Amino acid sequence: MTKRHGGGVTFVLSEGREPDRQVFQAYSVNGKEDGLEVPVQIDTPTPKSPRRSVRMKPIFGTQSRHRFAKIAGSTAHVSYASKSAQTAALLSADQVQLYDRLLDVGVGPLQTPTATDLTNVAEAMTSGGFVEPQQSTEIPAVMTYFGQFLAHDVTHLQWRPQESAWANLRAGHSLDFGTVLTQTDLSHPQNSNWNCHAGVCLGETTTAGEYRDLPRSLLPNGQSCTSDARNDTNLALAQIIVLLTRFLHALRQHNPTLSVEQVATLTAQHLQAVVLDDYLRTICDPDTWQDILDNGRSLVWTDKCKPFFVPIEFAAAGFRFGHSMVRDMYAHWGDSDQFMFATTFLRFVHDPPGLASDLTNGRLGSIWAHDWRAFSRLADAGDMLRAARIDPNIAFAFRDLSAGHFALKNAPVAGATINLAHHTLKRQYTLGLPTGQQLAQLAGAPVMSSAEVLGTGYPNIAAAIAQAGFGTDTPLWFYILREAEFFHGGGRLGPLGSRLVCETLHASIENSAVSILTDTGGPAPEISFVPTMPRVTNGGLYKIEDIIALAYPAP
Repeated sequence: MTKRHGGGVTFVLSEGREPDRQVFQAYSVNGKEDGLEVPVQIDTPTPKSPRRSVRMKPIFGTQSRHRFAKIAGSTAHVSYASKSAQTAALLSADQVQLYDRLLDVGVGPLQTPTATDLTNVAEAMTSGGFVEPQQSTEIPAVMTYFGQFLAHDVTHLQWRPQESAWANLRAGHSLDFGTVLTQTDLSHPQNSNWNCHAGVCLGETTTAGEYRDLPRSLLPNGQSCTSDARNDTNLALAQIIVLLTRFLHALRQHNPTLSVEQVATLTAQHLQAVVLDDYLRTICDPDTWQDILDNGRSLVWTDKCKPFFVPIEFAAAGFRFGHSMVRDMYAHWGDSDQFMFATTFLRFVHDPPGLASDLTNGRLGSIWAHDWRAFSRLADAGDMLRAARIDPNIAFAFRDLSAGHFALKNAPVAGATINLAHHTLKRQYTLGLPTGQQLAQLAGAPVMSSAEVLGTGYPNIAAAIAQAGFGTDTPLWFYILREAEFFHGGGRLGPLGSRLVCETLHASIENSAVSILTDTGGPAPEISFVPTMPRVTNGGLYKIEDIIALAYPAP
């Protein structure tokens, strides 16, 4: 059984002598990353702790050695280097992940396009310039970055220095919003006043008393003090964390007698309701979404006796549909109602020297803070800013990303840039992912014909994918984008994309220790939650607009 890391590291499971101990050998697909051995202990459930937990500790070799491994049909050279656990924790090692697979390695594409063909496809996908793509018809722009947050929260594994071990506190992958609800480490030297409720803090902007930023440390120059550094990799995503934290604060103020644990549980359950009944309802094919809620999952399975890990097909392809929802330009950003380019969002944090170019004395300028109202259905119908279409046309901003946006231990030379479409397409092959046609057949979804795949409405993309042989051997990520365009004009995901995304998040919620889904013996777990917080919307469980309205009350 093989599990893979979203950053290109593969974990191959070898059976241990003890039934609850497993060892994952980690090695790079391209041979450039240091080898890493990760023993994994799966704790046996007890009456006090009925769910299994996973603990991992990296073990680096004490001397240089080499190994070879067969991955996706090619031999990868793997070097093991001597490093300490502390060094690993200080680098990107605290983002180590485990993933499951829906289809075995070797089932993937029958042919690999040439490097030139792959480059041509990626450049065609990101060649639109600053011409605004046609807007989707129903998806508010806030969903773009809420989805990016979900991708981080569901998979995060955290290094626990007090135990000198990796710990997945969610017994595998669970959507319990731990990256927001984890209590802020107050040992950091604060660069401003912090406002804290239930142990979770917000930081001041450059306007005193305005708590609309992440809590930041005095050194080094405004580094965020959140539990997952990935959530400060662009301005819009960081402001989503601020939004959710302000909702937690509002919930705490509405429920002053609750304990910290009860506040965290209630916050997570309201957010799970938003995911199930608003986010997934909005982005997914309606028939597929309803079928999963009524009849249960048929593609992504969970086992109560084992940790749940999201499929690599979801992490490296399916949930990356969100890249296409990013607009090149956003109107109505911040209190000053300014225009904002996506390149400005993405510049934050990654420009040398770190945050210095975008923060003032380590604090976010007030003009950058955003309340999300104009990006949601709280805005007048004609004024709501919508996400870009879900289709193969990707924002021009992703054409030239700095290496800082990628967890690369061997980054390109200073000043080099990376095309996100090329990076994602290449990993469809290095990770040995199945084609879109293969996974659609497994999922029981309609399989698009070659003519349907090649029939995208973007002539330059159509020519490039025809040359690359994508018609019958389509990379999963591209297939899901084209499927959304073919079935729904880019307004929502198609049948396969909807099933993969909806079932994975549904399973992640069911796997949460505070899940709003309850197994009642029927074909699907039932929603056993009634929101208790005030709301401004009608119908459904709870919506993102209810979160925004409580986090940022109307003046």
